[in-house]
Amino acid sequence: MTETVLDPVTLATQRDELRLRLAREFHVVTLLVPVKTVAAILGLSPTTIYAYIRNGAFSLPYRRVNKTPLIAVDDLIDWLLGQQVAPPRNEVPMPKAPPSLVASAPRKASAEDSIDRAVADAMSQLGRPAKTKSGIR
Repeated sequence: MTETVLDPVTLATQRDELRLRLAREFHVVTLLVPVKTVAAILGLSPTTIYAYIRNGAFSLPYRRVNKTPLIAVDDLIDWLLGQQVAPPRNEVPMPKAPPSLVASAPRKASAEDSIDRAVADAMSQLGRPAKTKSGIR
């Protein structure tokens, strides 16, 4: 299986679009987001995410601040876009980027469609059905 590499401009555009959508739809305006917000973004309950963290099965890098796990927005965006980032020390590494997140050819689609697909793929990795606003799976 070959990996398609996005050019830096396309990747930066996708990151910016995703950041704007997270701010607009989930009010993510800080550098670190709590589990409750990540749960809403992924369509999971916070209890499920805490269980994944306790069992070492949570595939997103997180940092503990006063014993509270927080996820960096940049790590969340990279994970949703399927980009590998270095996990924090002593944390669970992220999975490889799903091939469906990396487009082999540019196409005309709204930013929301791309984000919905990224969320759906991330959710399928967690074994959960995706809940998207536009209904794209």
